[in-house]
Amino acid sequence: MIALFWLTALASIAAMLYKIFKEKNYFSIYSYTIVGIYIPLFMSFLDWSPYHVADRSLEFYLMFISLNIICFISAIIPQGNISQIKNVEFYRKSRVIPIEVYNVIYIACVFIENYYLSRYFFPSAHGIDVHTGRMPFIYFITTASYVVAMGDVIEFLSTHKIRYVAYAVVAIIINVVTKASRIDAFISFVQVGSLLLFYLLSKERKVVAGSTVRRKKKRRLPIIILAAVIIFIVASRSIKVGNDRMNSNGRYNLVYSNGIGYSGPETTTEFLPYYYGYFALSYDNLAYNMQCVDTKNNYIGLNTFRCLYFGVLQFDNILGLDGGESSRANEVRCRAAAVTTVFWDFHYDFGMFAFIPIAITFYIAGMLSNRLKRKQDIYSLLIYFFLVPLWMFGSFDNRIYDYQIIWQVVLIWLLYRKRFVMVTDANKDNVDCSNVAKKKTIRFTLFG
Repeated sequence: MIALFWLTALASIAAMLYKIFKEKNYFSIYSYTIVGIYIPLFMSFLDWSPYHVADRSLEFYLMFISLNIICFISAIIPQGNISQIKNVEFYRKSRVIPIEVYNVIYIACVFIENYYLSRYFFPSAHGIDVHTGRMPFIYFITTASYVVAMGDVIEFLSTHKIRYVAYAVVAIIINVVTKASRIDAFISFVQVGSLLLFYLLSKERKVVAGSTVRRKKKRRLPIIILAAVIIFIVASRSIKVGNDRMNSNGRYNLVYSNGIGYSGPETTTEFLPYYYGYFALSYDNLAYNMQCVDTKNNYIGLNTFRCLYFGVLQFDNILGLDGGESSRANEVRCRAAAVTTVFWDFHYDFGMFAFIPIAITFYIAGMLSNRLKRKQDIYSLLIYFFLVPLWMFGSFDNRIYDYQIIWQVVLIWLLYRKRFVMVTDANKDNVDCSNVAKKKTIRFTLFG
């Protein structure tokens, strides 16, 4: 069974890499799957912690063999390649609500939630850990940093006014600063960064050579360098916040690697121990729980699709069902690495049929990709880069079907569907831009 797992894993990786690089489908779900699912999964086989589980159950291997097969089949099926969308431009409609209103409401809700949970507006400054706490209903907004930040970024790209970049930064980091909540900020960074990179890489400029007109791609090296610098800064700051939170803001003198008994390669920073503990070790927690914890399969995905059953249908309030049953069933072995990946919810609900939600996830991603390639409109774009990158964090926990997801999809539709216009090479003759605000005469460019 182990040999079959590795054989199918290599086949699926090869198929996905072909899709990404040969077909130049850079922003497909396969990129996020390799980076966010497979790399931590492969690292979980390294014995770098006493919490490592070497002997894994038959169900564990069957679930990931099914993932491999689904990835392989999905990768060889033709689907929309959004990287083929060229020369994306955004325009803001005239007479819209100032984007500052959305930012103020979001920040106010964050402070209200902080005060509700701790009686402080900045609980992290007082050594109070509420980063996993949520205020009923208002958390639909406080967890919507992508929704707010992406609106700010599109506003900047529509008007070229630099203040909107500052708004986006504040929207992403406010939960880090006020209550040391890092994972949501990092997710938002990946979502917003993916969309911004998609926008920049779509740009081509006409170059006249003799009597012919050809398109020349703009330089991409500065984009890659800038992204690497930002990732380094975010990662470094996240490590500092994590250590401060673990040490109660200076009360103790501990490091994360000690908390998980890390014995892997030593580095000058705590990045590798954090990455191993937060993502790779989560698969060890999954393997342990699959062996030691009794599950209550319901086969309709009560825990998996909690965004539907408990986010929208409110089965917890109406029927008294437990919306966090699988999370509470998780047997925590190490408080520094307590999560069990999205696959724990799949297993808890579906047992041997855990391949069902995996197949549904890839079907949804393919549907979103086809829709964006076909319609090339602002709503399809924002929804794609909201939902698909969430799968990258499946090695942490169930973010793609979290309670607030459907409500935030609706929020994006309400706020931005009529606010912005997306113009591309393919739709520029069919889009009405008569009622859009003019951009600044002097264009702000990130790269020459």
